[in-house]
Amino acid sequence: MSKFHFFIYYLLSTFNLFFTCSNAQMEKFSIKRKAVLLLYIFIIFFTIGPCFGQIVIPLTIIGLLLLITWEFPHKILNVISFLLSYLLVVCSNYIFTLIAKSCFHLTVNDLNERYMIPSSLSYVISTFFLTKFLRYLLYEKFKIQNLKVSKTLVLCLLANLAVCTAIFILGIIGGERVGYPPSIVLFNNILFLSYFLLSNAIFLYTYRIIHKDEQLKTQLSQFENLQSYTQELENLYRDMRAFKHDYINILTSMKLYIDKEDLESLQTYFYNEIIPISQTFADSNNTLGSLSNLKSEELKSLVSSKLLYAMEKGLHVEIEIIKPVSAFSMKLVDLIRIMGIFLDNAIEASVDSDKKLISLAIIQEKNYVAIIVANSSDPLPYPISALCKQNVSGKGTNRGIGLYNAKKIIDSYPSVTWEMTYQNYCFAQMLTIYESGS
Repeated sequence: MSKFHFFIYYLLSTFNLFFTCSNAQMEKFSIKRKAVLLLYIFIIFFTIGPCFGQIVIPLTIIGLLLLITWEFPHKILNVISFLLSYLLVVCSNYIFTLIAKSCFHLTVNDLNERYMIPSSLSYVISTFFLTKFLRYLLYEKFKIQNLKVSKTLVLCLLANLAVCTAIFILGIIGGERVGYPPSIVLFNNILFLSYFLLSNAIFLYTYRIIHKDEQLKTQLSQFENLQSYTQELENLYRDMRAFKHDYINILTSMKLYIDKEDLESLQTYFYNEIIPISQTFADSNNTLGSLSNLKSEELKSLVSSKLLYAMEKGLHVEIEIIKPVSAFSMKLVDLIRIMGIFLDNAIEASVDSDKKLISLAIIQEKNYVAIIVANSSDPLPYPISALCKQNVSGKGTNRGIGLYNAKKIIDSYPSVTWEMTYQNYCFAQMLTIYESGS
């Protein structure tokens, strides 16, 4: 090979590997980053390449992996994109070689010597478009950056890609060192290509099964949440019927006194029975007035019904919602279920306590919403860390399901935190819901 052909070969190989490592990435590299990548490949190929041959490939790939992950947030995605891109490009080269041999009767030596420039140039052009198409598939078509996949599955994919890459590279280096004839090299390439396609087909099939299983679990969870929400609506309807019944009884009693023209008994009944009830309603209206800042009608209905029930139990209720709260970065059904558990537990604990106090505060900040439910409580029979365990409760045996279920829901939201404290006979829970991406 002449010096000119040698220079063209390594120059085109430089651009080929540059497109392989940069085109398929989710983030677009800056001009400075691209210049560093291109310069690194160029230096390695033109200094080490002529002396050590194909052994320069693993050295170059290791350096490129460091350069494409340095100061980038999505390091694993960058590595997966690069390895997939590299394997795709190598496989396309094998397919190109097979087509040249089958259709045009051109051997590997013919492509590397007689038609080196056109074959290398066409290879670089195909690499450019293939890697661009791979990026489209990964990040625009399938949007893998938004998929919620377990770390174990991601590591398995990464390991599979690393093994495939190592096999490809070792096959190339081994063939060059041992001096395999082109026919053996081509046969090995076919084997490697088959392994790559088969292993990834198995991986994709496994992923589809796991993804369907996750979808079924999500649907089951949504169904359970819908059942819980329906139960809360039924409780609200039952409370409304009870109030209607009591209201009719009050009117009926007053009618009896009026029909008998017993004004003295009516006066006594009015001041002893009606006035205290009206005062309770007035107090509840003043207390529940803060709920006007809670813009979610579904959540407002749940909270108001629970707190009205608490007032009927003789509890002192305090509410603080200073700023309007309109949106939460979690499913409303899940939040309603959690709040129902928190408020039910708070009411039950405060009824048995001496102070009989329950308070609710919802604080809207720039990047999060904090919900604080506090209640008076007798000393806890268990450490706070044990309250979320199944069948652990201070209410007796066969209890302790609520907080356990709440924890399961909260654990499914990475942007939600939950803290519990107990101090001076006051038990408090704070649910912090951060905005997605915060």
